[in-house]
Amino acid sequence: MFTRVLSNLSRSQINGAHSCFNFKVIPSVTTVRQLTQAQTSEALRPFLFAVHPDFFGKYPKERAINEHSLKQLFAYIDGLKQRGNVSPTHLTFYLRNQQHKEPEKPPAEQPKPTEPTPPRAVNISLLGNDIFSTVSHVLKSCDISTNHVKQSSSPHHDFYRPIEWHHTYYTYTAKRNPFEGYPPSKPDVTLRYFLRRNIPKARKHLHLSSQCRDEAQSHEKRLITNLQLCNISWQSSWNVSAYRTCLKALDRLCQSNKSVAENLKGRHVVFGNRSMLGCDGSIRLSSEDVPQQWQMFLSTLPRWLTMLDEVALLEEHFSKLLGGCRVDKSDPILSRTPVEEHCQCLQKVISSIQRYYHTRHGKQQAIRIPPGRLKEVRVTLYNHSRILDISDFGLIQIGVQSNPEDIVHFLMDRGVTAREMRKQKEWDVKAEEDICRNCQEELDLSSLTKDITITTEQMISCCTRITRNPLALGVTMNDLRLHVTKYFSVLKDGEICLPWDWKE
Repeated sequence: MFTRVLSNLSRSQINGAHSCFNFKVIPSVTTVRQLTQAQTSEALRPFLFAVHPDFFGKYPKERAINEHSLKQLFAYIDGLKQRGNVSPTHLTFYLRNQQHKEPEKPPAEQPKPTEPTPPRAVNISLLGNDIFSTVSHVLKSCDISTNHVKQSSSPHHDFYRPIEWHHTYYTYTAKRNPFEGYPPSKPDVTLRYFLRRNIPKARKHLHLSSQCRDEAQSHEKRLITNLQLCNISWQSSWNVSAYRTCLKALDRLCQSNKSVAENLKGRHVVFGNRSMLGCDGSIRLSSEDVPQQWQMFLSTLPRWLTMLDEVALLEEHFSKLLGGCRVDKSDPILSRTPVEEHCQCLQKVISSIQRYYHTRHGKQQAIRIPPGRLKEVRVTLYNHSRILDISDFGLIQIGVQSNPEDIVHFLMDRGVTAREMRKQKEWDVKAEEDICRNCQEELDLSSLTKDITITTEQMISCCTRITRNPLALGVTMNDLRLHVTKYFSVLKDGEICLPWDWKE
């Protein structure tokens, strides 16, 4: 119903008055032509742009009058639709002033701002006996084109809305019509075009950051040797200068605090976005923390390390309970899970399955997986989830909130499929390593890496296309650092980022 359209319109006090121009034109249409509700709404759209109360915030009187008149207009149309005959109605509307957007001028030539003129009033007499003539009369009284109404008057055809009538909206709002002089869309950036324009910039940044990178590598080797670390990794979005700063800070901290250095012995240190002990045993330090925060965390590390022993026992229990399948923590995203969260996941799954086996229904009908049946199957656990699926890497994904009966059945039904997929994925990873090594040697790159979101298939496709015809790139890429991701960019340390699906 049209009366519902304006049910939310605000009300305001009436003050002031303006001159009115009277229009009393009796439509000469005698044939009955109907419009559907959707067609009527579309036909009156330009009229609403001119009289809607929301555009009359500075004119409370005109706002209130337009609100009342619109309600009467839609009630009149509703009466025509329901009964076909209604009493004549006389309405008054205030139209917004047309705002013409003029070309910009220099500041010296800008005209002085003028006071806005008040809205003009239009009196409309509704005497028609059908919706089509009523809508046409309203539009004509407000000097609005009715071409789009005439072309859509037949009820046997879909309502046609030509694009030219949109000018009403842009006339009253002074906004730019995007269909007039719309600039052509930018062509896709090709790899050849991007490299030719950005390699000089990348080489310049590489040269400026070369000393910083050499210092970072030197600090990294010294820390690994002095602290007897397994490895040091950088998994932060910051550049190499931030990495060097973190290495220096860790070196100073270990020199001043021998207990911290002892806690790190034999561990894999990862600089990331959070300080924690990972479920894979790696010690992660936030690159955004200060050394004092690292010291507080590392001083409590022995307590967290004891949880690794508890995790190992839980994983062994989990394996015996579910036919020998093992929990896999090699996934780059899953490896960032805190050890305490991983421990909770194991406890939830084990408790859930044990309770199920000891229920009356479980004792009678539960399928118990034979020992060693799923020996080569690998699973990953997800907290606060009910997922049961196989990942692209052939890992069975188990949400700890899943039904224990569903977990057992899924492992029995899909275990063999997951094992075959994982074996195939291992071959794909080896092929990826060979192709990346060949690509790095072919282009004489300093390094070739990929983002954590890039799959093995995407990396293989990217490197294969580059090495297919390196001369077609039109540039030499020796000693450059290439990072495959999903966008083009040149980082501050000179690393070139390119999308895996680059255009030729």
